[in-house]
Amino acid sequence: MQNNINNNMNDFKKKAEEVALYIRVSTEEQALNGDSLRTQREELTKYALANGFHIYNIYEDDGFSATNLNRPALQKMLKDVRQNKINRILITKLDRLSRGVRNYYKILDTLDEHEVFWQTIFEKYDSSTANR
Repeated sequence: MQNNINNNMNDFKKKAEEVALYIRVSTEEQALNGDSLRTQREELTKYALANGFHIYNIYEDDGFSATNLNRPALQKMLKDVRQNKINRILITKLDRLSRGVRNYYKILDTLDEHEVFWQTIFEKYDSSTANR
């Protein structure tokens, strides 16, 4: 009985989450290889809806390298994280968020400070589980 209550609570928590969809593409080559903004947006939206998440906002950086933190949509998303508007960030692959370890940890510091999870949908990364 207790297990069912815990499972129901976890399902409710997941469904009540405000998620951000973060999308980034830096080159025409990525757009041609299936990493287009449109493809990422469609896949992330489909995943969020299938898992009962509420999409708070979609943040798109078009033409920006992941080696740089000065991306307008990334900065807007981090501002919303600091204002506790988001519970989880969905990305297609980790390299959409960052390509450098130093910047990756800077982003994670902000997410951890505000208890925001992040998850990739094409790779098996989910900071809300032990399988990080």
